[in-house]
Parts: sequence; C-alpha cells; structure tokens
Amino acid sequence: RVFLCCDESQRVKNPRSKTFQAVANIRSQLHRSVLLSGTPAPRAVSDLWSQVFLVDQGLRFGTKYFDWLQEIAELGTRYSPYAVKRFIPERVDDVISATREILLRRRKEDVLSLPEKIFMVRDVELGTAQKQRYEEVRKELLLRMTGKSGQEFQRSIQNVLEQYLRAVQIASNPRLVDPSFEGEPAKFVELDSIVNDLVEEQGEKIVVWTNYRLNVDELVERYQHLGAAAFTGDTSRDERERIVRSFQEEPDRLRIIVAIPSAGGVGITLTAAQTAVYMDKTWNAEHWMQSIDRIHRIGQTGGVRIISLHACTIDRLISRNLSRKVLLQQKVCGDDGSDLASLLPDKNELLEAVQRL
Repeated sequence: RVFLCCDESQRVKNPRSKTFQAVANIRSQLHRSVLLSGTPAPRAVSDLWSQVFLVDQGLRFGTKYFDWLQEIAELGTRYSPYAVKRFIPERVDDVISATREILLRRRKEDVLSLPEKIFMVRDVELGTAQKQRYEEVRKELLLRMTGKSGQEFQRSIQNVLEQYLRAVQIASNPRLVDPSFEGEPAKFVELDSIVNDLVEEQGEKIVVWTNYRLNVDELVERYQHLGAAAFTGDTSRDERERIVRSFQEEPDRLRIIVAIPSAGGVGITLTAAQTAVYMDKTWNAEHWMQSIDRIHRIGQTGGVRIISLHACTIDRLISRNLSRKVLLQQKVCGDDGSDLASLLPDKNELLEAVQRL
C-alpha cells in the first residue's frame, strides 16, 4: 500500500488554496496519510480542518469546511459572510480534543538534547526625526480607533491590523514608508552594537530577521565588510544552498545572514549561529515560530539567544499576540491552556498600543 507523507503540513491550512486542492486530490487516491508540523495552527483552530481532512477524509470535521466553520465560530463581516467574528470557546475545546485523537506529539526536549533557548528584549529609543514620523502615524491610528464602534471594529479587524504594521515599519526603518528619510534608524544603531559585540569582538555568527526587503538590502550593505548575505524570496535555490553551506561550514567568510521569515523560516539549518535578532515582527505566528527554530535544532551545541528589538508599544503588542499563538500550539498538542478561542487583539489592546509611544 502507498501512503502520503507531508512535511510542514501547515502550508495546506487554507482549504481554498490550490496547494490544498492538489494534495487532497492525491490523498483521495491513497490508503492513508501522515502529516508532520511543528506549527499546525499558526493563526487559529480553523487551520486544523484541512490537515485533519487529509488524515481522516472528513470523519471528524466533515467534508465541507464552511459548514464546519459555522459550527465552531460566529461568522459574517462587512467584507465577507465567511469571515470569523469570534470562535466559540466550548467548540474550540471540542476541536482540540478531536484533533488529539490522531495526534502523536514529540517535543524537542523529549527526543533531543538541545541547549537552552533564551528570549531577550532590547528596548530601543527612537531618535527625534524617526520619533516624529512614528508619532504622526500613532496619532492617526488613535483617531481611527477611537472613532470606531464595536461593530465597526469587528467588521474591519483585518484592515486595522494591517494599518498597525505601518507603525511597525516606521519603528523599524522610516525609509520603508518615506524614502526621503535620511537619518539612522534606531534599531539599526542597536543592531550595530550587537554585531560589534558578538561578531566583531567574539567572532560569532548571527541571523538577522526582518519582514521587509529594503531592510535586507540596507543591512547586507551595512555589514558587507564582515561577510553578510541576503536570504529572501528572490534568492534562487542554488544561491540558497550556497549561502547556507558557506554559513555553516566556512568560519570566516559569511558571518551574518539577513533573512525574511517567509522565505528563510522553514527548511534550512543555521546552527552555526547562536543568536537570532528580530528587527520587526508581523502578526504571522507561523513565520515567527518556524524562524526561531532555524538556529535551535539538531547540530546546535551552544545556548541560543532570541533577541527582539522593541521601539514602541505596537512592537510589544505584536510580541504578546505571538506568544498567545504559541500557547495555542501547545494547547492543541496536549498542554493545558486557558481560553484561546480568540487570538486576535481586542479593541482595548489596540487602543492602548497607540495611546503612547
């Protein structure tokens, strides 16, 4: 008998995607399937439907995604009748229980001897010009948020979250929004300090993560004299292999990789580094959780440091939200957890994040 084995199965979480449709077609012709993932539900419990379907062909959650979704959530917004307003807590618990019936969990700490992973935050103070630009966006967001009723907020939550990322961009590098900005981004200056300490003085290698291509280009040029390379969606397969091989095997040639989580967060090993620095984050928990493990995996011999640079309350809000999504993964996989039915920040959290720098 032939069976299907899919690694990184969270990539088929969207049942409307062509990827899911193609894999489901293959699965229908085979006896059984095995799915592997470290982040099975990076956004919400609704991510589980397509993966469970590929395992049991609709036995637990049915064969129609939207029929199932209506049973576990309240649906309907201004933009889509199928958008989730909120998940129903007791139904979420049922979904998790049903998923655990076909789940075999193996934690790193149970099967591997890996060094400790330490999370650190370095608070960064924005310079005058950068702070001024940030304040303009912050006040605009505050005005928009205070002008929204509860129902309006629920209808436009996804659009609101996207607007908040504009503030993240300015806190990371104002040139992402305003090409005329000529100053030094505060996070770049802070990164200089980390690079000087770890790379130049201690001879270590580091991985720098940012979600924006312009940041990648500027930082690679900034650290070219130390040996720096870009890892983005435009990096060819051959070039990716060359970069990883050089980083892993050549002590002095390539010491800094600047990568975008959506491009380099899955499937590569960067254990030559013990430090990863996050210039910025988005709401995407899959990219966050997967990118962390590029340096914390088989082959790592030293303690791992995950450093997040925070320059504003929105940076901190996103980090807290990502932490909640990490807890969802743990609850799905069998750990105890609180009510995690709603993983989106509520209106009060978003308001608080723009009431001050």
